[in-house]
Amino acid sequence: MSKRIILTGGPGAGKTTILESLAQQGYRTEKDYAREIICERLAAGLSPRPSPTVFNLESFRRNQLPYEEAGKHDLTFFERGVCESVASQCLNERITQAEADRLMAEYRYDEPVFLLPPWEEIYTTDSERDQTYEHAIEVFEVIFEWYHRYDYGAEEIPTGFIEDRVEFVTKTLDLSDSR
Repeated sequence: MSKRIILTGGPGAGKTTILESLAQQGYRTEKDYAREIICERLAAGLSPRPSPTVFNLESFRRNQLPYEEAGKHDLTFFERGVCESVASQCLNERITQAEADRLMAEYRYDEPVFLLPPWEEIYTTDSERDQTYEHAIEVFEVIFEWYHRYDYGAEEIPTGFIEDRVEFVTKTLDLSDSR
């Protein structure tokens, strides 16, 4: 049976680093496409982000295929996913609550959802991440509320060394020999 496991949180909380470490250990992973969209726009001489509607629709589109592809594999870790795009579209009143409910049911991930809380000591900005730390906190709060609204069991990944964070994920999922 295939499992789709989400690692999520606000910007700069360590999702990519954990995902990269899991990939190095042989686990199948899917990145967050937000940075990819921003890099493509910067390379084309455009502003980093299009309108929130366009940005979220593109993120949603790019996350659909990996979600479907994951059904062919035993386990896939996702750095965010369809849910965050749906939440943003709904909160920005680009889709109705009924449409959000339908999409959240259609693109259901497995539990637990791993939440990475804001961590100021590691938070940095760069050419693709220009949000403030305060914005990262706001994003985390929305994500936290959204996953709970849809009855996802969640585990908060503690701050600490990358090895400890990855071990927390693998032990929580009891993945001692599943690669």
